[in-house]
Parts: sequence; C-alpha cells; structure tokens
Amino acid sequence: MLELLRFAARCHVSRRDCCTADDSWRLRERRRPGGNTPIGAIGGAGAAVLGIAFGVLALVSHAWGRWRTVALAGLAISILALVVFAIFVLLAG
Repeated sequence: MLELLRFAARCHVSRRDCCTADDSWRLRERRRPGGNTPIGAIGGAGAAVLGIAFGVLALVSHAWGRWRTVALAGLAISILALVVFAIFVLLAG
C-alpha cells in the first residue's frame, strides 16, 4: 500500500523521462518547480472538506433515519479521503 501511495505521489512523467536502457521498469522522478502535488489531489481534498461540512450540517439539523446514516457514512468517507490526502502530501514532499 505504501509503495502504491509513493507511486501515486510522483509527479507527471513523460515518455522521455522513463524507460532508460538500465532502468526500463522504473520511472524516474522529476520535480516540477511548483511542487509535487497534482491538482486532482487538491480537488479531492476540497471535495472531502465540502463532504465534511455538509455531513456536519446534516447532523446539526437533527437528520434522522436513513438521512442520519448517510450523513455519518459521508463523514467517514470524507475523513478517510483527507487522511489519504495527508499521507499523499507527506510522501510527495
């Protein structure tokens, strides 16, 4: 799992940056000047923050039945997404 997260944390790699004669199965890392975190990861973290906000809003408004269950599930998924994003950023830096 950790190796998969490390692979996902690598920056954009073009064809000329990979598959050299001595290292044909590994991708070489190339850091961009702006950092190593892709825009999609930041957007996913933003969506998770919105999920937490709306989940808390549903719980504060005393949602009941299936709505409460869905709000709690949404909160759990959003928190998990933020934890994965934090690990992603730590491994990328």
